[in-house]
Amino acid sequence: MRLLGTRQWYEQSLLLWVVARSCLRYLPYPYPSVSTVQSWIPQAEAMVVQAVLPRAHHELALEAKVHTAKNSILELQRF
Repeated sequence: MRLLGTRQWYEQSLLLWVVARSCLRYLPYPYPSVSTVQSWIPQAEAMVVQAVLPRAHHELALEAKVHTAKNSILELQRF
């Protein structure tokens, strides 16, 4: 029971974290192998091909131009 409660607490706190940072919606996590913003976009495209990232989310991220250095730093600070 305690493990289930901890998981629910974690999921809710993660949701609150994302809601406060709306600029990070639709972005995949920039893996450590991605050192620049320019290499982050091909990573996201590869994730779409592998069906890890929904194509609609990738297209929304490209339209909103949210692949920026600022968002990359925010995303990496999450962990």
